Amino acid sequence: MNEILDAEVIQKGLTTSFLGKKIYAFGSLQSTQETAKRLAKNGAPEGSVVIAEQQTAGRGRFGRTWHSPKEGLWVSLILHPKIPSQKVPFLSLLTALSVTEAIRRTTSLLPTIKWPNDVLINGKKVCGILPDLETRENNSNLVIIGIGLNVNQSDFPLDLEETSTSLHLELDRPISKTLLLQELLLRFEENYIIFLKEETMELLEKIRGFSYFIGKRVTVDLKEKVLEGEVIDLDEEGRLVLRLDSGLIQRVVAGEARLVR
Repeated sequence: MNEILDAEVIQKGLTTSFLGKKIYAFGSLQSTQETAKRLAKNGAPEGSVVIAEQQTAGRGRFGRTWHSPKEGLWVSLILHPKIPSQKVPFLSLLTALSVTEAIRRTTSLLPTIKWPNDVLINGKKVCGILPDLETRENNSNLVIIGIGLNVNQSDFPLDLEETSTSLHLELDRPISKTLLLQELLLRFEENYIIFLKEETMELLEKIRGFSYFIGKRVTVDLKEKVLEGEVIDLDEEGRLVLRLDSGLIQRVVAGEARLVR
């Protein structure tokens, strides 16, 4: 299924109030993230969406490359939240929640959220999220949220086969990227508005319910050291709450977390 994303068609079925009212659609880009940054600096309003059929230099966390063929959904959202910069990391979990809700509403699949910014199906990554922040005066931040969602891929490069999946592989049928994107933008806008009202506990309860890690033993690579313990919660700022073997409770803002098998 080689579905071409058409901005006009997407907007026609979109029921959001501001998100996606301006859509920049491209056949191929190096990165939707970099294009979104450039458009934002040239005046693209909050809620603008950048999509590409494929990316030639897509990137994930820690500068990793992101495999971005035509079968996937590659999106960047332009936001201007007036919030303290320490609250920006919560947007990764908010985005993961929105992706999870969109998949659950459009398919029979039951994805889970892997802190801090991945969505999994049956333990394999189906979506990665990349927030980029540029702090400005008066808490008027520019935040670009990159979303890479594996939709209709039927195979992956050898180095990703064991860890990645797609909606198509899980369902054994193609999925409409247009309908999925419309649902994703609607879910994100609803959650984002709640977030801006500082009603994060409502969002956090949902995120906790979809969490892949809570109640499990993990290692967290902080670069300077590696922690190991049981994940007992996610706190109101989206930090991983870890009970170490010593009994000490540690809250982790960011890191590379993996299950202990």
